[in-house]
Amino acid sequence: MKNLIKNSKIYDIDFANIYSTTNSRLAVAASLWNPKRVSASKICYESMRIMDDLVDNRKEEETAMTPKEKEQLTSKINNWVCAIKENNPTNKIQRDLISTLDTFKIPSVLWETFAKSMIYDINHNGFETFDDFLEYSEGAAVVPGAIGMHLGGVTKIKGVYVPPKFDILESSRPLSRFSYITHIMRDFQEDQNKNLNYYSDDRIKECGLSTSLLKLSTSLLKDMATSGEITPGFRKMMGMYYKDTEKYKKEAREMVDDIGGEMEPIYNLSLELILSLYSQVFERIDVDKGTFLTSELNPTPEEVKTRVHQTISSFKR
Repeated sequence: MKNLIKNSKIYDIDFANIYSTTNSRLAVAASLWNPKRVSASKICYESMRIMDDLVDNRKEEETAMTPKEKEQLTSKINNWVCAIKENNPTNKIQRDLISTLDTFKIPSVLWETFAKSMIYDINHNGFETFDDFLEYSEGAAVVPGAIGMHLGGVTKIKGVYVPPKFDILESSRPLSRFSYITHIMRDFQEDQNKNLNYYSDDRIKECGLSTSLLKLSTSLLKDMATSGEITPGFRKMMGMYYKDTEKYKKEAREMVDDIGGEMEPIYNLSLELILSLYSQVFERIDVDKGTFLTSELNPTPEEVKTRVHQTISSFKR
């Protein structure tokens, strides 16, 4: 085990520039993996990033999408999924993805679930209820997590990869939701500045924050993201999300322990790193006194590096 860690790329990570890397915490965890699995994860996530960026880049603009734009974006997403499902690639990325799915026996249906959330994003600004958000998170967060679970859980028998024995979606759900909601709370300021909102209308109303104030240019949330002057109602709402995240963190801890024996130790350690690094962010959230600004909630690169080394040192398998 020590040799596997020593020979991995984890000690080559440039922690000084950790926040310039997409999905940096996932990248840290994946740096432990076998190079072929790292390559497979990059191909899978690149395809999802392409679809995600199609939507997010447009939503960052101040003007609302026209019905025609929504139809065109939806068609692009559906065409991507059809190309994968029907094994009919139209570009190199799709060809590489289909080959990767075949080699590692990754279910292509995961991309259908992911696409469903992207199409929801095209046609909605936010979520009417928290349950709507959780349903959306199945594609936006649980599916990407399930891909990592799958790649960490496959075994190679006589040169052929065999899928994990555990249910990858069920196993991914608590850790993905914990990471996702922590991510949303951490990125409150950044998301508001990009005209992105992940807080549900029912909770906003319950906490006295009228949904009429969520218009992109005059949002109360956006004002708070700019000034750091947080209202009691907003603290109440963030307290609700904090409790949800606390629950998913506990479930994630139990899940990582439960499936640990179904994975090679190095891949189990990668799950420990994800849980530990998102816990590091979660520990910085102060519902009662915090400003929820990005600078407040992001650990320093040196703190991230220290946490990585502590997690590796305390890992036992």
